Amino acid sequence: MLKLNRIIYFIIIFLSISCTSCQKTNAVSEEKKENQCGNDNVINLRQGQEQLFLSFAGQYEKKILTGAKIEQIRSGKVISELPYNFENGTASNVIKLNDKLSLHTTDSLKITFNDKKEVILYDFKNTPDYGGKRFLGCSFGSYKVGQKSMETKNAYLYIY
Repeated sequence: MLKLNRIIYFIIIFLSISCTSCQKTNAVSEEKKENQCGNDNVINLRQGQEQLFLSFAGQYEKKILTGAKIEQIRSGKVISELPYNFENGTASNVIKLNDKLSLHTTDSLKITFNDKKEVILYDFKNTPDYGGKRFLGCSFGSYKVGQKSMETKNAYLYIY
């Protein structure tokens, strides 16, 4: 009986040690995946988010958005003028970009209003995306407006 107890004891210790090493291996693996997000050159939208929305608030909330021009700039050159609609009619302060945008981390979005004032969005970054405490992948997470770092929320870019 004593011998059986020792065998069970050693089995429990062995399983504990192997589980701990598995957890450490998984933690290192997760960390590598997260670091990969900063290395992506192309911005990834979450599944089901095919379009981006630009939401204007604060000093930009009262701007007349009808006729505004939105340009995508890559390597200092305008590569496209982006077509858009308003989310809830022309009185809305939210623009929905119509094109499925291929945005790179080094790109900029330049928005020129009717009064010739401009705002530039840049420094786009992918960040880790989690679900149920598991790493799901990298998706569009942050950008800058002026000197302010901003976070995206459900494909909405807030500009204020």
